[in-house]
Amino acid sequence: MQCDLVAFEQLYVDCFERAYAIALRLVNDRHTAEDIASESLARAFASWGQIAQLPYRELWVLRVASNLARDHVRRRRRRQVITLRFRAHWLSEEQPSTAAEVHDDLRRALGGLPKRQLQAVMLCRYAGFTEAEVATALGVSKGTVNTHVQRGLLALRTGLADAEGWAW
Repeated sequence: MQCDLVAFEQLYVDCFERAYAIALRLVNDRHTAEDIASESLARAFASWGQIAQLPYRELWVLRVASNLARDHVRRRRRRQVITLRFRAHWLSEEQPSTAAEVHDDLRRALGGLPKRQLQAVMLCRYAGFTEAEVATALGVSKGTVNTHVQRGLLALRTGLADAEGWAW
């Protein structure tokens, strides 16, 4: 068991900051991102017997973090839609102009991607893993990862093409 704890501690050191960065990119809230990173590592610890020997443990944790962040964004979006329906008279029709509003556009676009596209884009383009590493972690072929990345990036470009401040 001691050896397992040492291996988990190393995984924690290796993954926490990356899981936090992925979550922060999606949720745009430091406390929530920290909670998500912690939760992804807690789930790794709870499943340690199953994932301890996997060659892609880091990717497993980062995939869990991206899924948790995506779920958080979707829940928050549903709450916002309900709130906005009741407060419609407070809304303006201005296009986003501040960096924060542009960042919100990107976060919403990322949150709207299908699960596999989000995982592939975040792990390949943001976290810096190779397509082969991501393919192993997701249990798909390298070509499938490439397809998910390309489709995800196209969806982001299409979704953000009309947003002010985005030049593709």
